[in-house]
Amino acid sequence: MEQLAIKFYKELRDKYKTLVTSENVAHSDISSPVETAKDMELVDLNSIEHDEVREVGAEWLCLQAIEELKIADLLAEKQWDKDTIATAVAHLVSRAVFPASEHKTAQWMADSSAIVSLLFKEKKIISYQSLYKISKQLYQHKDDLEKHLSVKTPKYRKKQKEISLSSPPSED
Repeated sequence: MEQLAIKFYKELRDKYKTLVTSENVAHSDISSPVETAKDMELVDLNSIEHDEVREVGAEWLCLQAIEELKIADLLAEKQWDKDTIATAVAHLVSRAVFPASEHKTAQWMADSSAIVSLLFKEKKIISYQSLYKISKQLYQHKDDLEKHLSVKTPKYRKKQKEISLSSPPSED
């Protein structure tokens, strides 16, 4: 197992030799196994205790798709501020990964998902009221979003299909 870990570490190190921070400052952040050997230690994985575990895999994948589709750029063109865009993206990702009511989605975001940590620098709780509000704001730009997606997505689809955004839920 240790040999596999070192093998994958070397592959990742070679692939991502230079990491770029959000400020676009390049810095070398991965050292060689020889340099870190003194820092390496065997750990009994059964003895590790953890709390506040968050899911990140599906959220990260959806976030990458949203970034590739440049949805945040479209919302920025509509004069949305960064916080509102991040909330909208969190809601879109959450809908794709955990399709439930706004109330359940807000609970899932707070209890199980890492989407908020991926999008916001500071700890934030997105309430179900915020999700209702952002749904309505997204729906106001439905036509522009559909047009944008129809231009961005043909290379990902074999058959040309209509992309449709449904109306926001009522607050009943």
